[in-house]
Amino acid sequence: MALSAIFEAFSLTSEVPLLGAVRGGLAAVLYHLTYSVLFLAMGIGLWRAQRWGYQLVLIGTLLYTIDKALYLTNRESMEADMLHQIGGHGEVWQLIDKGSVLQLMSLATVLFVASWWGFALFTYIRRDYFSSGKSERGEAKE
Repeated sequence: MALSAIFEAFSLTSEVPLLGAVRGGLAAVLYHLTYSVLFLAMGIGLWRAQRWGYQLVLIGTLLYTIDKALYLTNRESMEADMLHQIGGHGEVWQLIDKGSVLQLMSLATVLFVASWWGFALFTYIRRDYFSSGKSERGEAKE
C-alpha cells in the first residue's frame, strides 16, 4: 500500500480518465491525492493492525469499485484513455482492432477490481487480527 501511495503521489499531475474524457489539472491532482492518502492510511493501518486499517480497506475497495464501475460503463472514458495511452500514434488503429483492445482493457479492469475484493475478503477473514491491534512498540495487546 505504501508503494501505491508513493506511485500516486508521483503521478499527481498525470491525467486520468474521468466522466468521458481524460482530465488533467485540479481534477487529476485531487484524484491522485485522494488515492495517495487512502493508500498511505491503509498501509499504516494494516501494518499496525489497527481496526481502522481494516475498515479503510473496505472503504478503499468500495471507492475503487465505484471508480472502475464508472469507467467501465462510460465507453467514452475508455476510448479517451486508450487514445491517451497510445499518444500521437494514430496509425496503431490501422494495425489493431479497437473493440478487442477495449475488451482487454475491460477484462483487466474487472480483474483488478476482483483482486481488490479478494484482498478485502482476506482482511475480513483475518479481522480478529485487526481487532486486537498492536501497542506503540509493536507488541500485541493482551
